[in-house]
Parts: sequence; C-alpha cells; structure tokens
Amino acid sequence: MVGYVYEVEGFISTHEYNVEINAKTGKIINHESDRLDHDDKKHAIKLTGIISRGKASKIANKKTHGKSSEWTLEYSKK
Repeated sequence: MVGYVYEVEGFISTHEYNVEINAKTGKIINHESDRLDHDDKKHAIKLTGIISRGKASKIANKKTHGKSSEWTLEYSKK
C-alpha cells in the first residue's frame, strides 16, 4: 500500500495495542495487542492543555524551514 497511514498506540488495563489505519479510507490495515507485564506502568495521554499537532508542526517548520513528515506525542519528565 502506498499512501499515508495513521499509527495509533495505546493501552487498556491489561494490554497495549498498535493499530494502523489508512489515512484516506479509514480502513484498519493492521492491529496488534500484547499483554502488559505486571511492572509496566502506563498513563493515558491527557489532550487538554496541550498545543495541537498542527501547531507543533508549524513551530517546527518555522524553526527548520522544512516540512513535517512524522509526529510523536510522548510524556517526558524534562
């Protein structure tokens, strides 16, 4: 398949998952699920109070005079 694909990673209380979605059609291309180990600690992403992906892209593009091609949102303790 050629084209854009959303890759979504997430979790529930017992499993983590990865889902790939065709960005044009919305069709699920692939999905995987793995059981979490007892020592794995996952925290849900809170989307309130953060800038949008689009705004983050504009900031990065302005700084580098380039074009964004990939985005990741992760929690950092920095």
